[in-house]
Amino acid sequence: MAIVKTERHPEMPPPVSQTGVIGWLRENLFSSWLNTILTLVSLYVVWVSMSALINYAIIDANFVGTSKADCTGEGACWVFIKARFGQNMYGFYPEELRWRVDLGYILGAIGLFFVLSDVVKNKKWPAIYLFVIYPVICYFLFYGGLGLEKVETSQWGGLFLTLVLASVSIFVALPLGIILALGRRSNMPAVRMMCVGFIELIRAVPLISVLFMASVMLPLFLPEGQNFDKLVRALVGMSLFSAAIWQR
Repeated sequence: MAIVKTERHPEMPPPVSQTGVIGWLRENLFSSWLNTILTLVSLYVVWVSMSALINYAIIDANFVGTSKADCTGEGACWVFIKARFGQNMYGFYPEELRWRVDLGYILGAIGLFFVLSDVVKNKKWPAIYLFVIYPVICYFLFYGGLGLEKVETSQWGGLFLTLVLASVSIFVALPLGIILALGRRSNMPAVRMMCVGFIELIRAVPLISVLFMASVMLPLFLPEGQNFDKLVRALVGMSLFSAAIWQR
């Protein structure tokens, strides 16, 4: 009786039509006649929308000029973005002093880099710089003092003011939110009721109402001649709102 020795045939790769991009398309977009029709209709809608958007934003747009009279096409008028770029970035901050804002951005980016990266293993000193030293530097850079010309907060605006409001409110709201969370779980009824009442009161109204109260209504309750800076009032309102809204 003859013995035939056989070898196992190596495994063949799966068909190209069932793997990779082609396989994914067949399984998810063209798995049936209904999915095929829906896919084609969706592609047509995307094509029409993108064509109109590209024509409006790029092909028929105006990029060169200094006034509205230079916007002669039917597309977007990017002239205003260029002409008002400084105002969008800095508000009415004096143009000759905007280097102070840029310097603040650079110092903040350096602090974030050392805190978030692995270049410095010991995060203690970068954290002290970012959360203690950097805010003091920014105060004198942005507002003035120590030989620097003062710039009133009424001249702040644009992206610069947005970043100031967001960063300061988050910085203040984090420890305040922790205190509120601990107070809400306190065994002392008075502390617990005060924290719960504050949280629920702030969470019951939208942020715009809190800012309106801080900006318009608060001065009406203060003694005559006494007032606070509008930016400070907005920062306090946003910080309190953020501290309460983070509670779950």
